[in-house]
Amino acid sequence: PAGGWVMSATDAARLMAAFDPTLAPLVLTADSLATMRTWNGIQSDGPTHYQYGVGVMLVAPGTYLGHTGTIESVRSFALLLPNGYAVTVLTSSEKTVANGTALIDYFRAEIDALALLP
Repeated sequence: PAGGWVMSATDAARLMAAFDPTLAPLVLTADSLATMRTWNGIQSDGPTHYQYGVGVMLVAPGTYLGHTGTIESVRSFALLLPNGYAVTVLTSSEKTVANGTALIDYFRAEIDALALLP
């Protein structure tokens, strides 16, 4: 992902899972998690206009928490779903999508289906 972090898709999913307040030990306090999940007035460009909390994207606000990354020919996203599952996609293709938010849009049906799992 952009930002210079080096990790696998599994590592990115583990990072997102750390923001699940139902898992122990908590990485952040409940107050910090609530602050992160509160829209800060900033939204992404493009047709979807994803909102941002503190340090994270709010995809379908109140539902999915995560972030995207785009640098050179790499596009990625990692999301925490409301059922506790974390999903990540990393790609090195410029042909399918222009950036990380477009990558979420591209896989939105699959993400929504995963969010319905128990």
